[in-house]
Amino acid sequence: MDFVTVSEPARVKAIALREAEGRPADAVLRVGVQGGGCSGFQYLLEYDERRDDDHVLELDGLTIVIDPFSAPLLAGTVLEYDGGLGGKGFEFRNPQVEAGCGCGTTCITNRLICDCSRPGVCSAATLEKPARNDVLRLR
Repeated sequence: MDFVTVSEPARVKAIALREAEGRPADAVLRVGVQGGGCSGFQYLLEYDERRDDDHVLELDGLTIVIDPFSAPLLAGTVLEYDGGLGGKGFEFRNPQVEAGCGCGTTCITNRLICDCSRPGVCSAATLEKPARNDVLRLR
């Protein structure tokens, strides 16, 4: 199961960044969600090492890994890249987002609610599906 869809511009930019950083061609791009940020979660996008329990998505010239915690929170997400003049950079379009905040890198999904006063403290919940898909940005 592919939890994340990666647009062609995002794939190309991720490969270009890997090469610019001098990383080997077999370096994996970790896409995830972690506790923190002002809305409870923040997106993670970094080159990392593959772990035994990772979900793996093989693309042309790029391997993406997602940890088991992040996978259900990212289900249906599209990773986009807008590098044009005034572009937004990498952008996560997550249909599960219930709320976001002004910083553009954090969210509350319809699966978990996080208490911003206690980063990383989350509780399972069932919330109404949002009326629209929010766009959250990772700068």
